[in-house]
Amino acid sequence: MKKSKFLLLTTISLVLLMVLLASLVACEKTSAPTSAQKPITLVFSSHDPAGGSWAETYGPWFAEIEQKTKGMVKIEAHWGGELAGLFEAYGAASDGTVDIAHVLPTLSPNTFPMEDVAALSSFDIRVYGMSQLHTELTQQFPEMQAAYTKTNTKLLFKPVTFPNYFCMTKGKAIRAFADCNGKKFLSTGTWDSEIWKALGMVPLSMMPQETFMNLQTGVVDGGVLTMPSLFDFGWGEVTPFICETQTRPAVWACVMNLKKWNSLPAEYQKVIEEASAKIPALQDSIQLRLDKELKPKATQKWKTEFITIPASELAKFTAVLGPVRAKFVAQMNGAGLPGQKLMDEYLKLEKKYSGSAYAPK
Repeated sequence: MKKSKFLLLTTISLVLLMVLLASLVACEKTSAPTSAQKPITLVFSSHDPAGGSWAETYGPWFAEIEQKTKGMVKIEAHWGGELAGLFEAYGAASDGTVDIAHVLPTLSPNTFPMEDVAALSSFDIRVYGMSQLHTELTQQFPEMQAAYTKTNTKLLFKPVTFPNYFCMTKGKAIRAFADCNGKKFLSTGTWDSEIWKALGMVPLSMMPQETFMNLQTGVVDGGVLTMPSLFDFGWGEVTPFICETQTRPAVWACVMNLKKWNSLPAEYQKVIEEASAKIPALQDSIQLRLDKELKPKATQKWKTEFITIPASELAKFTAVLGPVRAKFVAQMNGAGLPGQKLMDEYLKLEKKYSGSAYAPK
């Protein structure tokens, strides 16, 4: 009898021990790292040179993503067109050659027709929050957002470069509306050309690498740049006159390959979206600060003359936009897009973001 009890207790003990061991093994398997917990490296591409003006915008964004994900998402940055040039950047993100790219949507007008509304901005309104303006505009129009997803990208944010000025070569200063007449002016798209022609200019297109030489030799009389770009591209050496026309901004976009975006865990997507939401206001503050800081440096380095065009003259610049804006609206409407609504909202947002709340403090 005692022997039977002993065997029974021994059996029960062995069963309990096996159950305990099985539980420990299960726990160990459950706590083992999964593929989603392994660090993720996202490859970023920009045509801008390393250490250029864009580094101040993207640096904090990279850092916040890595910090908030505790190092589980890292951005591997490639600058200077190492992986994709300016004209190839969007395609590289769309086809997955790179994960994230800094792109200029207006270089693909057939894909992003509504983005060209930026070209029709007013000459006589100084907007202080261009990145915020274009972010809000995009949020209002599903058609603008859909243009990205349809071409396999996720729009993360829109950083805008501004104020853009007329940068003119020696002897070609623009001090009044009439001075535009006959000037050979650098054009970067259809609506650029339409506006320059409305001003009486002769629009010319050329490859970026040809621009400096063409300015230097008089092939072209001027073009549009911000103060940081004036330094980045060295135009200050060949464009001694900066005419403060408050002309159209350059609306850039940071996009991610859509398949790559969808592969990220939800918590990492949230971190990236929260970090991205801060960029428009940051970009605007950076642009306004650099504009102020670099003007005296340009005068010191190149003896640049900054020309303030009277408000009455700037009103003449804006007045000639009427027919061009009407042509743009008609083209959008003809493509089944809300052209008039887009134009109306853009002009409303210009007034909003020219308010004192957005001006430099």
